Amino acid sequence: MKVQIELDELSAKTLVRIALETSDTEVLEELAKSNKGKVLIAVASNGWTKRKTLEKLSNHSNKEVKAAALRTLNC
Repeated sequence: MKVQIELDELSAKTLVRIALETSDTEVLEELAKSNKGKVLIAVASNGWTKRKTLEKLSNHSNKEVKAAALRTLNC
């Protein structure tokens, strides 16, 4: 069964929790498009996030997003 959720309708707190807890790389890819720093930090901190996405996030202007992506890349 496939469930479809409109991510734009969820709170930032919910999106962060999803980003931290999911192993679904497609969900992480969608969340990586967010403009919310806390969501991007959570995506960058998730070990299931694809390397390509982490590399993109490691160049982000937000220092915390960048640091989280670099930490995950170096694990």
